[in-house]
Amino acid sequence: MSEQLVLTVAAGIDAEVALCEMFDGGALAVEERAVGSGAVELIAGFAAGHDLDRVANALAAFGPVERRAVVNDGLDEWRRHAEVIRVGPVVVVPAWLEPPPSRVGELVSISIEPGRAFGIGDHPTTRLALARLVDHVVRGASVLDVGCGTGVLAIAAARLGAGNVVAIDHAADAIEVARANVAVNDVDVDVSTAALTEIEARFDIVVANLGGLVTPIDLCADLLRVARGGVLVVSGLLDDQVAGALATFGTGEVDRMAGWAAIVIRPDRLGSCTG
Repeated sequence: MSEQLVLTVAAGIDAEVALCEMFDGGALAVEERAVGSGAVELIAGFAAGHDLDRVANALAAFGPVERRAVVNDGLDEWRRHAEVIRVGPVVVVPAWLEPPPSRVGELVSISIEPGRAFGIGDHPTTRLALARLVDHVVRGASVLDVGCGTGVLAIAAARLGAGNVVAIDHAADAIEVARANVAVNDVDVDVSTAALTEIEARFDIVVANLGGLVTPIDLCADLLRVARGGVLVVSGLLDDQVAGALATFGTGEVDRMAGWAAIVIRPDRLGSCTG
C-alpha cells in the first residue's frame, strides 16, 4: 500500500510551484485534475512510510491538503510512456528502455532510473539546463550541481568530460537514487546531502535546477559565491520569475520552454544579489 496527498489549488495560485514542491518532497508521481472555476487538484503518490506530515505542512501554503491511503495506485503506469530524451549530443535513456541506435553527432548516452526521486531528464527545466551544460562543459572543468535529483545533470557533465563533479541535494531519497545512477553510468561524481552553505570551493560551472518553495533566487548569495569566476546556469524558473532572477544574479542569456526558463550568466556578468 502507498499513500497520496491531494492538494486543491485555487485559481490564481501557481500550481506549477506546488507541483515542484510535491516532487521535492518525494512524490513518486503527480496527477493534475481540473475541478472547476479555475481550480485544480494535484494528486501526489508516495511510498508507504513516507513522512507525509512534513510534505503536507509544506503544501499547506498553496491550499487545503487531504491525505489518502490507496491500494494498487498505478504510480508506475507513467513508465510505459517514458521516452528517450535527446539534447544535442546527449541521449538520456530511462533504465527500463533499450538504448536506441546512435545518431550522427550523439556522443554521450546516460541511463537513468528515477526510483522515488524526480527526474529522468524530460522536464523542460532539466532540458534547458542540460543544453547549457553541453555548451559550456569542457574537458577537465569543475562542475557543481545544486539540487541534483536523480543526478541527470551531474552525470551528463561527467560524461561530457568534466574533471571534478560535485552533486548535492537535501532529499535523502534523491541522493540514494543519484548515487545508484552514478554507479550504473560508471562516472566519478561526488554525491552528498551537503548544504550549499558548506561548499567552500569555486567551480567553473555551477548549475542550479530548483523549484518548489526553495528557488534559485533564495540561494543567490551562495550560488554567486561558488560560481564567482565561472559560469552560472540557473533553471527551474517560471516565465514570470525571469526578470527578478536577472536583477538578482546579473546579466544573462535566457532560454524558455513550455512556460519555464533558464538563464546562463558568464563570469564577467555575475551580479551581487542586490537587485
